[in-house]
Amino acid sequence: MEKSEVGRQSEGACTGARFPRTVREWIEQLNGNGSTVHPAIQFLKYGFIGGLSSGVNVLVFMLVAWFFFPCFKPDDPILRLLGLVPPAGPSDAVVLARYAVYANLAGFFVSDVVCYFLNRRFVFLPGRMNIALEFLSFTAVSGLAIAVGSGVLYLMVAWLGIATSYGFLTNVVASALFNYILRKFVIFQG
Repeated sequence: MEKSEVGRQSEGACTGARFPRTVREWIEQLNGNGSTVHPAIQFLKYGFIGGLSSGVNVLVFMLVAWFFFPCFKPDDPILRLLGLVPPAGPSDAVVLARYAVYANLAGFFVSDVVCYFLNRRFVFLPGRMNIALEFLSFTAVSGLAIAVGSGVLYLMVAWLGIATSYGFLTNVVASALFNYILRKFVIFQG
C-alpha cells in the first residue's frame, strides 16, 4: 500500500470522508450529510443547527413567558440587561417555576420540529428507521433531555431562588450535549 493511500484512509477512517481542502469540497461537505461528511464538519453543522434551534427555543420561551405564563421576576438579570420590565406575574416561587416549565415546554416543541428537519436534511444520514419512527425517536430523545432540564430549571427557580434565565441557560447547555450523542449514534445512521 502506498504512503498516500494510507494517509487517505486514515483521514476519514470512521466515515470515509476526508477533511475538505478546496472550496468545492467545503461546499460539498456543507451540503452533504452522514458518511459523505468529515466528522468535524458534521459536528460544526450540528452546532450551527443547534444554535438556530436554540434561538427558536429561546424566542418561543421568552414570548410564552412574557405573554402567556409570566414567570420573570423584576430583577431577572437578562431583563435588566435588555432594559425590560416584565409584566406582573405570580409572586409564589412554585407557581413561577411551574410557569417557567410551561414556557420551556412550548419552546421545546417548536424548536424540536425545526431541529429535526434541519438535522435530517443537513447533518445526519436518515434511513435507519422510517420517517415517522425516526421523528418519534428524535422527539423521545429530546423529550428525555427536556424532562431532565425542566426538572433542573424547576429546582433552580423554586428551591434555590435562582433567576429563571440562568435556570433556562443551564437546561439548554446540558440538553445540547445529551442530544448530539443519542442522535448521532442511536437515531440516525451517523
